[in-house]
Amino acid sequence: MNMKSSEKVVCGIIAVLLGLLFLSLQGDVVSVAVTLLGAALVVWGVLDLFDRKIETALLKIAGGATAILFGWLIVSAVLYVLAVALMIFGIWLLYVRIRESKGCVPVGEVLLHCALPVACMLTAFFLFFNDGGAAAWAFILSGICMVIVGGLFLWEAFHEK
Repeated sequence: MNMKSSEKVVCGIIAVLLGLLFLSLQGDVVSVAVTLLGAALVVWGVLDLFDRKIETALLKIAGGATAILFGWLIVSAVLYVLAVALMIFGIWLLYVRIRESKGCVPVGEVLLHCALPVACMLTAFFLFFNDGGAAAWAFILSGICMVIVGGLFLWEAFHEK
């Protein structure tokens, strides 16, 4: 993926911040995300009211309020959706990395290229079988991987020729 160094810095900072958020909040990060999504929908609906888009505004405000008030009910469903998305992303990324591999490469490079897809699939596995605390381990693993990926982005951005 060709990225400018400024894009790598932004992606690196976002990845590190998300990783730290995952590490600190663990399973609660989904509840926080649902609440933030609800708040964003309410604000978006209020802005639509100013544009006189009454029907869409009311729908967004109602959806946002529902997410804020009852979001805790759908957290387990969100975890399964997240698990499916992570599994698909991990498989797709592993396929892309294998397809783009160049002949004989050092073992360390192969491990580095496969680390993120395998971590995504492991996280998805933990989320699928969320038996009392497995979600916490999945978020800890995701947080560590996000911090590492963010660090790699920042390293590349500041050490390009």
